[in-house]
Amino acid sequence: MTNRSSSGNKNGGALTSRAVSPLSPLRSVTEFRRSYEPQIAKIFAAVTILIASVAAGGRLQCLNAADARTDTAHDNGLAQLAADKTEWKTFRDPNLRIEFSYPNNRKVTMGCHFSNNCVALIAKFMRPGDYLVAFEVFDGALDAVAVEQAVFQKEGDHWIAKGRNAKHPVEPLSGSGWQGLKSVVDCGISDSTGSHAGAGECLWVVASDGKRSIVAETQGTVPIDQDTMRSILSLRFSAP
Repeated sequence: MTNRSSSGNKNGGALTSRAVSPLSPLRSVTEFRRSYEPQIAKIFAAVTILIASVAAGGRLQCLNAADARTDTAHDNGLAQLAADKTEWKTFRDPNLRIEFSYPNNRKVTMGCHFSNNCVALIAKFMRPGDYLVAFEVFDGALDAVAVEQAVFQKEGDHWIAKGRNAKHPVEPLSGSGWQGLKSVVDCGISDSTGSHAGAGECLWVVASDGKRSIVAETQGTVPIDQDTMRSILSLRFSAP
């Protein structure tokens, strides 16, 4: 009898254990959800805000790029409008026997380099003695004038140009009735703040018809623009 009773108690204990065990995992999951639901909600909200911010930033970047393109187009349009309104004049001098074109927003001045054979183009904002480009006329062929009156030198079978601190490559150049050389070299400049060694970029061009030559050069204080190059390329030697 005692043995059966003991056996019955064991079986009863086993039944109680089986009845409770399936409920324990469910209770754990429920408690887990209750504990972490606020954190999960916060994470979800943060991710939602992050996605919205990225999307908004992308739209803003697209708008900024569109605005930049619009501004560029506007600036280009104004520049083209200004170019269309620019009138070009022709300078001729019977004594120098040269001619060239220049825009109406520039002025011709004589006597640059303290020489009667020198003529320069200046802008309204420039100080006395400054110029955009100067043209000085010399007797002689290209090779001689390029070496004696400019910065060019022959090295073997090619030309180089000597700047203040370095040597620079030379390009051939040609215009109406002449052949020439061109180079941009480092040069010293002088402005309102003083002198600056090697701080500028000076354009040098020698154009020759074989008997006479024109040395064109800039001072390095202003950029070498298209109008300056157009004036140089328009150079002509006049007949005596």
